[in-house]
Parts: sequence; structure tokens; C-alpha cells
Amino acid sequence: GSSQSASAMAWPRSAARRARAASRGSLLLLLALIIGFCAPLGRLSRACLSSRGLGNAAELSSGADAGAAFVVGPGALSGAAEGVAQSLGQGLGSQGLADLAQLQPGGLGESSLLAAAAAVPAVPAELPFAGTVQLLFGAFAAAASGAQILRSGAERDAPETGLGVRTIGIFAVWATLVAYAAANTGGFGDPAQDKVLLDKLLSTPFDGSVSPLFVSIFNFMGLWPAIYAALLLPGARNQSPVPAWPFLALSFFLGAFALSPYLALRQIRGYGEADARSSLDFVTANVLESRLNGVFVFGSGAFLALFAAGNGDPAAAGLASLSAAWVGLEPLLRESITAHVTCIDFCILWAFAGPVLLEDGQRRGLFLEWTTSERLLFALCWAVPVLGPAVWLTLRPPLDE
Repeated sequence: GSSQSASAMAWPRSAARRARAASRGSLLLLLALIIGFCAPLGRLSRACLSSRGLGNAAELSSGADAGAAFVVGPGALSGAAEGVAQSLGQGLGSQGLADLAQLQPGGLGESSLLAAAAAVPAVPAELPFAGTVQLLFGAFAAAASGAQILRSGAERDAPETGLGVRTIGIFAVWATLVAYAAANTGGFGDPAQDKVLLDKLLSTPFDGSVSPLFVSIFNFMGLWPAIYAALLLPGARNQSPVPAWPFLALSFFLGAFALSPYLALRQIRGYGEADARSSLDFVTANVLESRLNGVFVFGSGAFLALFAAGNGDPAAAGLASLSAAWVGLEPLLRESITAHVTCIDFCILWAFAGPVLLEDGQRRGLFLEWTTSERLLFALCWAVPVLGPAVWLTLRPPLDE
């Protein structure tokens, strides 16, 4: 009898030790991924910042080369003045510099060069990469989500307290996103053009004047909060330490910027912690829990996906049209801070959906034994952005009454 009692007491301690070991392993993996991500992102961000003001010297025209050669030699300018000379060469060309040189027989002095530079209209700088940083942010967020999913089994045996894998991972992605957006806002592109872009997206998004692929991504950003609301609110009653609704409401306007802190701080309400449907508020019980909600999200997402894949013509959807749509999106990613950050936001919300979907499934008795059918369902619902979670909202089992 005493040996059985000792064995029964030893099992939970052993499970807790395994849970703590899994937590430490997941945290170390996450920290390694954070360090590995931040190094290349820092180099990319520095490259972006260095392109401001004078532009990228590597992309000077032949006229710019002539301008640079003109000022090299006896009495060469300092490094700062030489940069201005290169900027002048890009704006004026060799003939313009030759005309300026005739104004001063002794050559083009530093003061004349700086004065002439002030009169040249500034050319908005561009990001030296398109699509790369969006993929990096998506991979970073997916790594944080993967660490959460690996930790989910141990979470049931020994719930995390304090700063765990989930909190650290999500806050690391969020802080990097905020810092990156703040560092680059106003640094490239034309704010007036961004305002025109937003006006078109809100008034006539489907008239072909804006990249169809970006139109779809921009409108997907209105579907992601609806998906997260349907996944989170059934387990959001009496949430601690923060309520769900302020973050979900703001996410319709700010996306991952607003939603990430809630995802990091909230309590997990998975297996064995589901509220009865009768205890939910009216909107959650009758709208978000309805299969019609999933059908609506899926139908809206399917139209947007076909619009993007057809490069503005849903009937022409195909690989060739999708390739043309990407070509049309690339300039926006380089020149518009609105498009650039919106696409990053989309990738982060896509990556963060996995653990939330897993929790909602476990709340309903799925994704516990990980049968083959459950693995396929989970992989499909997470791997396909917007449409995958919409399928889950349509097919998921209802909560108990």
C-alpha cells in the first residue's frame, strides 16, 4: 500500500519535471531563433536607414558616375560633400554638372556644391528589398508559435507562471515589429502618395488602380480580427490579467500591433476549461459560434484570393496571373510604408493563428490524441491563410450547452 502511494505521488512530480524540462528546452530554442532572426533584420534595417537622404550610391546612373568623377582629384571633397556630389549627379546628370562647373571657372567648390544640392528636389528613398522582410517576420512569428505548440502538451501538466515561452516569444515579435515600423516611418516613400493609396483602398479598391494583390491583403486584414474574435472569445470570459475585447476591437484598425499584447498576457483556456455555450454573451454564442460566420469569412476570403490570383480578374486566376500580381506588388513594398508594414502585419497574424486554433480545438475535445485526421485538419487550417481558419470555423464542433 505504501509503495503504491509513493508511486502515485511520484508520477505528478515526474510529469512536472518533464514539463519544466520541455519548457526550458522550448525557451532556449526560442531565444536562439530570436538571436538568429535579429542579426539579419538589423543588417537589413541599417541598409534601409542608410538609403535615406542621399539615396543608394550603387544605383547611380551614368550621369551620376560622371558627376562623381568630376569632383575627384586635387582638392577632392570630404566624405560628406562627396555624398552630396553623388546625389547631385543622380538628379542632374553629367550635362547639368558641366553647366554648374561653368559658373565657377576654378571648378565646383564645396560651398557651391552644397548650395546647388539644396535646390535639387529630394527623391524619396526606397527600401533596398521587397518581400524579404515580410518573410523574415513571418518566420520569426511562426517560430514563436511553434515553440508554443511544442509546449502545449506540457502546459496541461504544469501551466506556466510568469514569463513563459508564449509571453517571451510573442513580445519579442511585437517589440521587433514596433521598433522596425518606428525606425522606417517617414524614411522612405512619399506620405502624400500613401494618403492617396489609402483613399483608393477605402473608396474604389477594385477599380484596378491599386495592385490587386495588395488590395486583397489589405482586405484580409479586416477578416483576421473576425477570425481571432471567433477563436478567442469563447474562452475569454473573466480573462486575467487583461480583458479580450479592447485588443480585439483595436485589431480591426491596428492588426498585430494591438492584438499581440493580449495573445502574450492572456490565460490559456484549452482542454477542460471550456465555458458552456449558455454562459457566453449573445454575440459570441449566436454569431461567432454560428457556422454561418465561418461560411461568410470563407466566401469573402475566397473572392479576395481569386481577385489576387487573377491579378484583378477572378475568372483569370492562375499561376501566370499570380506572378504578374506579385510584380505589381513589388514597387509598393519598396516605396510605401503603408503597404510594407501591412504585409508584415498579415504574415504575423497568419503565424500567430496556429496556437490559438489549437487551443480552440482542445477546448472542444480535438487535437489531444493527434490522430492522422486531426493532424491533417490542423495543418490545413493553419497552413492556408484566412481560408484555413475559415474552414475550421465552419467545421468545428459546437461547445456543450
